[in-house]
Amino acid sequence: MAKYVKKVGGRPYQNYSEETLKKAVMELKTKKITFRDAEKKYRISKSTLQRKVNNKNTMKVGRPNTLSEKDEENLVKGICLSSKWGFPFTSMDIRHKSILSERLAENIKRSRAEINHESIKKYFEHLKNSLAGVSANLIINYDETNITDDPGKAKIITRRGCKHPERILDSSKSSVSVMFAGTASGYLLPPYVCHMENCASYVEIICNKCKLARYCSVLCQKRHWWLTHSFECHLMNEKM
Repeated sequence: MAKYVKKVGGRPYQNYSEETLKKAVMELKTKKITFRDAEKKYRISKSTLQRKVNNKNTMKVGRPNTLSEKDEENLVKGICLSSKWGFPFTSMDIRHKSILSERLAENIKRSRAEINHESIKKYFEHLKNSLAGVSANLIINYDETNITDDPGKAKIITRRGCKHPERILDSSKSSVSVMFAGTASGYLLPPYVCHMENCASYVEIICNKCKLARYCSVLCQKRHWWLTHSFECHLMNEKM
């Protein structure tokens, strides 16, 4: 990393703390010290000390804030909440570098964004009743992941430290789906690849090189999500 070297004769900027400045101003107001002596003692410009003592030009350098500090805090909280709901702002909307940061958003559809705490709770209540008395070998858990081609990502404004920034869109991305499955008894099925028509040959070549993987032989996929015949093809090729 390059090291900054101060130019000779350059303008001296603030190199003192606020506590040092307050202490110097207090001594000057109580006339315990002169301006010249304060300049030498605290290494603060004489003109700066005169302005602070006389309360002239005491505002911060630069354009003053239009909103109050409380309004700015509420605005930042609203932006963070908007990002949490899936409708984040971009860098053109607002800036606040101490709390907010730019991140690449993960595009998700509205149907996925509708999931909330109550719907998840009801799901597990129904699942408990549905699985009562069912053998563990017959309980199969599927988990899907995507090998994506997503050129539509954009930087958004979200809360600093957010791990999974998302942006809700009507369409998200094109991808090849890979399904992983296992039974409640601990048996894992080989990964299963589901593809669209235009990438069939490429997927077959890749899966044939990997002996532990399977691919969908039904080349009628118009979409990259999983359909009924995809699950049937997967289960028919495996012996539980």
